[in-house]
Amino acid sequence: MITLKRKLFQLVEALKSSYWFLPSVIVFLSILLSIVSLKIDEIKTSTEIFSWIYLNEAEGARLILSTIAGTMMSIAGVTFSMTIMAISFASSQIGPRIIVGFMQDKGNQFTLGVFVSTFVYSILVLRTIKEGSQNSLEFVPHYSILITIILALLSVGVLIYYIHHIPQSISMVQAVHKVGNQFHKTIGTVKDIYAQSNGDETQTEYRDFYSSYPSRININSNSEGYVEYIDLKKIIQVATELDLIIKIKVMPGKYIIKECQLLEIYAKQKIDDKSLLKLRNTVIWATKRSFRQDIFFSAQLLSEIAIRALSPSMNDPYTAIDCLNKIESGLINMLNLKKSNFCYFDKNRKIRVIYHIISFNEGFERIFDSLRSYVTKDFLSTKKVIELFYSLKRRCHDPGSIALIQKQLNYYSKSFLDNSKDARDREIIKSLSNISS
Repeated sequence: MITLKRKLFQLVEALKSSYWFLPSVIVFLSILLSIVSLKIDEIKTSTEIFSWIYLNEAEGARLILSTIAGTMMSIAGVTFSMTIMAISFASSQIGPRIIVGFMQDKGNQFTLGVFVSTFVYSILVLRTIKEGSQNSLEFVPHYSILITIILALLSVGVLIYYIHHIPQSISMVQAVHKVGNQFHKTIGTVKDIYAQSNGDETQTEYRDFYSSYPSRININSNSEGYVEYIDLKKIIQVATELDLIIKIKVMPGKYIIKECQLLEIYAKQKIDDKSLLKLRNTVIWATKRSFRQDIFFSAQLLSEIAIRALSPSMNDPYTAIDCLNKIESGLINMLNLKKSNFCYFDKNRKIRVIYHIISFNEGFERIFDSLRSYVTKDFLSTKKVIELFYSLKRRCHDPGSIALIQKQLNYYSKSFLDNSKDARDREIIKSLSNISS
């Protein structure tokens, strides 16, 4: 059973990544606008000030509206075709996982929404035009026609914007910049989680909690997917209210299978099914990864772009260097994330929640272990990575992290020197490695 909160969360995430939601909202608003404007036309509240609006006869009004409607639908088709072409290009050149960000682009969604809504509005107004006869009076919705013309002019402006926006949105530079910013944003989210910790896992309460809480309950998943979100505040609240100790066994970004352990609960007495369901629904998973709490989804995308750029088919080391710059900036932002486990204690200093979070050391190794075999085949990228290591060492004050950085530096230097046959390149890398060490 899935709670309403979990359903709403999944719905919101689906709508954010959908291409149809914003255009549908704009079309709905155009329908409401047509109802209001036609009501105004029926009231006939014209004055001499607005007499210039009343220039169209039925035949001319029908021609204007049908022309605008046909034009908007043609442009909407061209816009959709350009969008599909851009997605195809982004998928092949930048990476298929970047498409999610492209589909979430509000500029593309707004453009399609404006064109389709102008078409819908024109059609709804067009159907109300009546020519005069013996049995009925002529009806020409002058105010509504004026609004249609304004919408058509707005659509021209949006088309100009779209033609400018599409080349920018599919450029390598823009893709790297966007993913890099998301990397920083997710690190900020994880830092907020760190800020909630108020104890150390080595304290006495942590070591002795087994004897105080003899009953152990596992909460497992009932399907498979990627963990998108963990509602830490809710877990802390339930643990405090029911006098529990809860170990969170998964992290955002982890792929879980059916019956995978999500939470490990230590209790003094039996827990009711409603509370267990509430705890299960604090962990939300879906078929795809999310940027929300998963730091290394962004880092993986940057690594993927860099690896593609260094492939023989593209041979673009400068894009790889852009990705490394964003990775460096994010890792500097992560330097103070030194511990892997954090604990939350209540006001009585009783431990309530134990949660594993990616630390700087773990993240650093995961990123550069995945890049090494690709980067060390290129001189410029290897040079950039060694400079990156030097930059991190200069800012880092933790001996363990410094040793880890030095170890990776040695790996990269040795790998490049083993692969390269250019004497000058080898000399430069040797010199940089000595300086950095």
